[in-house]
Amino acid sequence: MNSEHAKGLIDIKLLEDKKLKEQVSRNYSEISSEEYKFDRIETEVKYLKMLKKENILECYRSAMLNNNTQCIIAVEGNLILGRSIRDVRYRPIRDVYF
Repeated sequence: MNSEHAKGLIDIKLLEDKKLKEQVSRNYSEISSEEYKFDRIETEVKYLKMLKKENILECYRSAMLNNNTQCIIAVEGNLILGRSIRDVRYRPIRDVYF
């Protein structure tokens, strides 16, 4: 996937740790989860570079569109000034456009 989004995500993943605490925390997570994938970032970057739009669409079609279970998507943001959370209407998504 050679889009700007993928490149941006790859750039973020490849940023050097600013503090030793970040590296220690990441490595400790691998140890505590008993996964021991200390090259996780490099592996994720490798797969991000191979990812194509068609892969994402196929995953979405097979996992979401053909699935009768409910999917809940949370969007974080700020309300417009003067509006209350009670003013927000929730409605189901009926159509998906690609």
